[in-house]
Amino acid sequence: MALVSKSIPNFINGISQQPPSLRLASQGEAQENGYSDIVEGLKKRPPTKFKRKLNTGSPASSTYLTATELATAHIHTYKRSAIEQFTVILVPATPKLYVYDIEGRLRYESGVASWSATGSQIATNSDTATLSAYFGTSLNNQQVTATSVADYTFYVNKEKVITRDETSPDNVRPFEGIFYLKQADYGKVYKCKVNNTSNVLVFSGNYESLSVDGENGKTPTEEYESLKTGVIMNVISGKDTSENVSLSSSSMTFPSGYVRDGHTDAPFFTISNSSTDFNLIANDDEGGTSLFAHKDSVSNFTSLPKYCQSGFIIQVNGDNQKKEDDFYVKYSGSESSGSWKECPAPSRPNDSQYHSFTTSTMPHTLVQNANESFSFTTGVWDERKAGDDDTNPFPSFVGGKINDVFFHRNRLGLLSDENVIFSEANGFFNFFRTTARSLLDSAPIDVAVSQNEVSILKAAVPFQEQLLLFSEINQFTLSSDQLLTPAEVSIDTSTNFECDLTAKPVGAGNSVFFSVQNGTFSGMREYYTTGDTEVKDANLITAHVPNYLAGSVKQMIASTNENLLLVRTTTDAKELYVYKWYENETERLQSSWSKWKFDANIAHVAFNNEEIFIIFEDGRFENMTLTLDAQLLNIYPMHLDHQQKFTSGAPSMDYTDSALVYYNSKGEQVTATTVGTSSVPVYGGIPYTFKYQLSEQVFKPAQGDASDIARFQLRTISFTYNDTGTFTVTQTNGRRDPTSAVFTGRLLGDLDNLLDQSAVDTSGNFKVGVQSQAKEAKIEITNASPLPSVFQKAEWEGFVKLRSTRI
Repeated sequence: MALVSKSIPNFINGISQQPPSLRLASQGEAQENGYSDIVEGLKKRPPTKFKRKLNTGSPASSTYLTATELATAHIHTYKRSAIEQFTVILVPATPKLYVYDIEGRLRYESGVASWSATGSQIATNSDTATLSAYFGTSLNNQQVTATSVADYTFYVNKEKVITRDETSPDNVRPFEGIFYLKQADYGKVYKCKVNNTSNVLVFSGNYESLSVDGENGKTPTEEYESLKTGVIMNVISGKDTSENVSLSSSSMTFPSGYVRDGHTDAPFFTISNSSTDFNLIANDDEGGTSLFAHKDSVSNFTSLPKYCQSGFIIQVNGDNQKKEDDFYVKYSGSESSGSWKECPAPSRPNDSQYHSFTTSTMPHTLVQNANESFSFTTGVWDERKAGDDDTNPFPSFVGGKINDVFFHRNRLGLLSDENVIFSEANGFFNFFRTTARSLLDSAPIDVAVSQNEVSILKAAVPFQEQLLLFSEINQFTLSSDQLLTPAEVSIDTSTNFECDLTAKPVGAGNSVFFSVQNGTFSGMREYYTTGDTEVKDANLITAHVPNYLAGSVKQMIASTNENLLLVRTTTDAKELYVYKWYENETERLQSSWSKWKFDANIAHVAFNNEEIFIIFEDGRFENMTLTLDAQLLNIYPMHLDHQQKFTSGAPSMDYTDSALVYYNSKGEQVTATTVGTSSVPVYGGIPYTFKYQLSEQVFKPAQGDASDIARFQLRTISFTYNDTGTFTVTQTNGRRDPTSAVFTGRLLGDLDNLLDQSAVDTSGNFKVGVQSQAKEAKIEITNASPLPSVFQKAEWEGFVKLRSTRI
């Protein structure tokens, strides 16, 4: 029988559910409330620090959000800076909206008021009606999605059908046309006719221009301009100067409903009718080059007069050579000063045009105002300002529902059915082109995925310079060459993985994580692009723990600073699944799954740099600092969840919990009644247990494969630790009672063993006897104390007996 030994180099790769012979040495059987750090090793996770309970009514109120409200709420966190972060809680069944800052202070409550960080009231509001109209009282938190852009948080009710506003026509105008005398010559006859749509004459007028005699001291130019207006005015009045008599009464009859609008100093007049359509006919002695009649449309923009009747609208045929669409223009100004500007199609009698959304169905906005107050509004969504349903149609989400809202490359984006719809660049409330004449680079984008299967888009995640789109069976990549423009955008199928989109996928650096369903368990895939080949793939990062994430994933958050993914599932609200990874160039050196267990249900988690913010369903708002190490022990010396520090006076927490325990900075447990009399700071909170179970140790010769034939007997195991207060190593063998070895942190003669300080040893080794067959030995490290523990590696000795020679 040979004595052998082997080192377990570290404990940084979490757990594995593979057979022991296939596991890495750095993987264990179980890990709870541990944190796998590639620098420090495996340590007891940091505690949560209690900030306050989330109150309602006012910042000083003793009324708090209930467990029922928080369990069903949609919670959205957005960050403006490292110190300015807001948590927005929507209770959809009420509905009610609350905003809390990074310290958990109430800053806004719908239907009540907004407050400053100091608690003073800034403004009141009556936003409850807007909330009720949009969300109703039957939504659940999965039917709500939100995203934040600067001071705006866009909320989407996924069950709301978007409609256009058809309560009344937009841009209403009568039937209208214009006679325009571009030039006039002497002794010529100009004729104007108005026919109804059956070509029956309604009105006619003609005028023969006279010669210029230079009377009244007018120059030829002045008399020529007078001639043009004189022709128009005489046509309007029906005076025929060639016969020096008025036209017959039958020709002069102008039926009711028609309006002539002439001008004394401009060579045009308009005809309009508020209910009956008509046609205009113009004739002149110069082959139709002087007098023009425009009705409904003109061939080009230069055919219009310089001045016109204010409000007059007409369509201009686009220039095909310039790739222009038809467009509408409207004259604004007086008969002698004004301009033509592009406008939306007018509503004529019996032809209604609608250019606005029904704002009550569109995404709503929570706005942070300049005075730090908040307002919940319908949003000021731009109406169509140019074109019609053909040249500038409504976005494709009209008539459908919105599945997700996001922000990408300075555009607000929406997913609806199989389409991705972007707002105008830097115009988050505009989904129409600003001109119908040409397609601008800044114009809104509306593009559908190209796939032979029905692919309803449910989620969008900005990824590098692209946008990753998810349906339940496909992933698509939206990209453009340089700028994101309507002309350059394209969508390609990237991968085909079934996914569970109950929780929105999250991006982290060069990866995007999304969940998949595996029976009663969930899996996690990591989408990435290989740098050299541009190949896209999504590895299953739970392949070695297929039955670990119990239930469906309901929330995921990721931190690129910490290379950390936190996952909440539907099975146990008290647990957080933790994935920690580390890569060295193209090789992943750490891929650690473990779990954190708490004493209360979790409602929401969020990151802010190295801090994790946790909202518990009982209303507690807390944070966890991941950089908790020996240097910070003077701030958080005890591993107690819901921790508070008391320097004097009795505890006065915002919540009551009989399980609270109190420790002074010496590591001594004290009672609540002695807190105020302690000469050193006291910390109150709830203890939690760190647990790590080693994998079954397998004999693997230096040369060759593992052996199950040989008898492998573990003799001892030694753990290397640092900055550790206490822990217990329990060895269980089914054939005998468990045995435990306790490390107290008190080492005689050690310089760190000071009586007035907590028992925390900076470094050392702790050797434990096992004396058990390896496959029957269950070795577990636990730490239920408020003191830290950090493990670097382990080394075992054992006996191996081989009755044969390996070949």
